[in-house]
Amino acid sequence: MAKEFSSTTNQNIDSCLSRNCAEISLQDRIKGSLIGFFSGDALAMPVHWYYDVRQLFHDFPGGIRKYESPKSSFPGSIMNLSNTGGGGRGNDSGDIVGDVILHGKKKFWLRGGNFHYHHGMMPGENTLDALVTRLLVQSIIRKGMFDPDDFRNSYISFMTTPDSHNDIYAGTCHRMFFANWKNGVDPEQCPGNDGHNVDAIDALMIVPPITIAHVFSSKEVRYEAVKKSIQVTRKTSAVLEQAYIYSDMLTSLLTENTSIRDVASVAASAIGIDIASEVARSRKDPMTACYIDSSFPAMLFFAYKYGDNVEAMLLASTNAGGENVARGSLLGALAGAWIGYSSFPAHLRDGLVFSESYSLEADAFSDLILPNQR
Repeated sequence: MAKEFSSTTNQNIDSCLSRNCAEISLQDRIKGSLIGFFSGDALAMPVHWYYDVRQLFHDFPGGIRKYESPKSSFPGSIMNLSNTGGGGRGNDSGDIVGDVILHGKKKFWLRGGNFHYHHGMMPGENTLDALVTRLLVQSIIRKGMFDPDDFRNSYISFMTTPDSHNDIYAGTCHRMFFANWKNGVDPEQCPGNDGHNVDAIDALMIVPPITIAHVFSSKEVRYEAVKKSIQVTRKTSAVLEQAYIYSDMLTSLLTENTSIRDVASVAASAIGIDIASEVARSRKDPMTACYIDSSFPAMLFFAYKYGDNVEAMLLASTNAGGENVARGSLLGALAGAWIGYSSFPAHLRDGLVFSESYSLEADAFSDLILPNQR
């Protein structure tokens, strides 16, 4: 599959590899990791939750190769089977979607509709979960540290403000949080868990910035911050092992002269997988749903198989379908940490809808972590 990708991919990576990895500054790695996170999310956005690869390649001939908008019609979407009054599946009589969050967008959730989960979004635009991660970045910049209360308040304000974003989809954890919030529950107690959709890989999307913010902290302090940041929006402990492992992967790429394949191999071993053997005997790339026990190993599979070519890695993950948005964002953060912002594929780095703002925020974030570096 890697042979199908453009020659510019190899040029970008060759440019990176021509430098000694140790010469890439931590500042460039931090900025690259944050931009890579948003790139991986936006690249996969238009084909999020495609479980039929034939449909994906029909809708996007040749597959996704650049930022695209989703198709408006998406037969097979389960958004019209989801509960508009809380988490999981259910009827469309509730008003959490439409009145409390996702203002005016309930029409896309009604029974009989076949809208894509990110209907109407522009090429290079980020999903709601990625934007929630951006709120954490902004909160850390504003407060000079991770402050769960500030992040929570920012999250509530953002989600309940009309037109704060263009996404039409919000996952179970968000719908459960705001169902509780509407009923007057203390915001710290609003996170919920339906026992099915909350313990998912999208919970890890909050991990990259919190890891970067604690790159010089002890492992124990970093793990505690990872736990607290995840539990601001969802009540879960089932994803914490994977969250800590991912945080270790990112920390190693930021601070050690190592590679994506190396950290993927170590991470896979930590959960009992021989990733080299898995990749060698697999005839095709994995397609998985969001559930952490299958989605996290799939993320490691892409990291190991394509880890020496970051654009190939992100495109392969995108075009495999399934839960590719969270997976793509996590792979993108690893990619940027490895090759740095300067060597990140330019069309992905600069093609984001909010690229200029992201760049400024990434600079401010790295300045906070690494004062006096400019």
